[in-house]
Parts: sequence; C-alpha cells; structure tokens
Amino acid sequence: AQSGMLSLQETTDIFLNFTAKQKPELKYPTKSRVGMKPQICHRFQSSAYRSNQWRYRGRCDSIQFCVDRRIFIVGFGLYGSSNGSADYSVRIELKQTGKVLASNKQKFYSDGSSNTFHVFFDHPVQVEADKSYTA
Repeated sequence: AQSGMLSLQETTDIFLNFTAKQKPELKYPTKSRVGMKPQICHRFQSSAYRSNQWRYRGRCDSIQFCVDRRIFIVGFGLYGSSNGSADYSVRIELKQTGKVLASNKQKFYSDGSSNTFHVFFDHPVQVEADKSYTA
C-alpha cells in the first residue's frame, strides 16, 4: 500500500477480499497458482516389500545422475527400516564435482513399510542438463 503501486480502492478491495463475507469483485485472478507438478524418479524399478534392499554400514550412500534438461531438485525420498518403525536423523546433500550445492539435516519417522519418506531442501536446487551430480 505504501509503494503507490496499487490505488487506495485496490488496496481496500484486496483487504476486503481476505476478510469480509461480502467480497468485492477483483480485476485479477484470485485462485492460487498451481505451480509445477512434481515429478518423481525412482532409484529402484519396484519397491516391493523386502526386495531391492540395501544395507547401511556407516558409509555414505549416494547415487550419481545426469539429466537431459534443466530441472529443480526439491528433495529426496528415503527408505527406512523394513524391520519395523524407527526414527532417523539424516543429512541430505546435492553435489556437483565435489561442491555442495544444497544440504539439509532433518529427522523423519519410518513406519516400517516399503514407502519412501520425503526429506526436502530449504529451497529447490537448479540442476543443469548434461552435467553430473551426486545425491
């Protein structure tokens, strides 16, 4: 309102649109933007229970990948234990040629199923085509 970008009437109409039962008609869309639809890429072809298991022995678990067009990585889906529920503290990283582009420490709860559990970065990370990255 203080920038002068909107008129006094436009400012009032926006305020009333958010607060009043009788909403004024606005000259612009009021529906939320949908944004980009998330695409999920699976490391394994099947997540059938107790198949495609890996064993964690205290080492870093990573995968190197390359894309054919620019994308944005928002996070990863992590597997938990197939031996029952457990709480995890994890650090996820996205690197390019050893340089950390994004990192986040987070906790998640695994219910013991074969589902993946989403762990996100604070902000989407841009990944360029034809370059190798390590997740």
